Amino acid sequence: MVMFNDKGKLVYICGIDGSGKTTQTRMLWNHFVELGIKTFYVPKIPSFGYWVYHCLLTSFESNSVNDLISNEDLHLIECVDMIRHFNNYIEKILSFETIVISEYTPITYLARAMAQNASNFDKLKLIYSVCPKPDTIIYLDINEAVALDRVDKRGFEKDSIDKLINLDNAYKCILKDFRVLYLDADDTIQNVSQKITEYVIQQLEVKVD
Repeated sequence: MVMFNDKGKLVYICGIDGSGKTTQTRMLWNHFVELGIKTFYVPKIPSFGYWVYHCLLTSFESNSVNDLISNEDLHLIECVDMIRHFNNYIEKILSFETIVISEYTPITYLARAMAQNASNFDKLKLIYSVCPKPDTIIYLDINEAVALDRVDKRGFEKDSIDKLINLDNAYKCILKDFRVLYLDADDTIQNVSQKITEYVIQQLEVKVD
C-alpha cells in the first residue's frame, strides 16, 4: 500500500541530450511499479502544431514555409501543446494519487527556447507557469563531451558541444527558481538510479507497506 499526504506527485527528470533522462526515467518507473506504487510514465507528447508544420514542408518549398512560420512560432506551438497535455491529461492522472514521472517537461521546452535565444521567451515562461508544479526535480549533470559522444552513437541526432553547453546553461538559469537535486550523470547508470530512487522516496514521503 502506498500513502501520500495529499494527491499524486509530479517528478521531473531533466538534463541535456545524452544525459540519460530516458534511461533513468524508465528505471525509476520500473522500480516503483515493482514496489507496487501506482506510477505513470509520461511518453513524448505529440505536437499537433509540428504535425501541421511538417505537412506544410511536404507540400511547399522549405524556404516559403520557414518564412511563414518562425522559430518563435514553433516554440509557441510546442507551448500550447504542452499546456493542453499537462493541464487536461496529467492533472487528471495526479488526481488518482499517482506518481507521474516525466522527462518531457515544460522546463525542458523552456530551456530549449532560451538556448535558441527565442525572442518570445518571457511570454513562453509566463504561459508555462500555469502548468502543474513539480513536487520533485532531478537534473542529470553531465560533461558535455560525454553527452555528445552518447548522442553521436545513437546515429539519428545532430548536436554540437556549443549547443549542449548553451542548453545546460539555459537549464541551470531556469532551475534557479526551483528546488533541484543535481546528480553527477557521469557516474554509473546503477548508482545514478539508486540515488534518484532514494531521493524521490524521501522527498515525496512515500510509504510502502
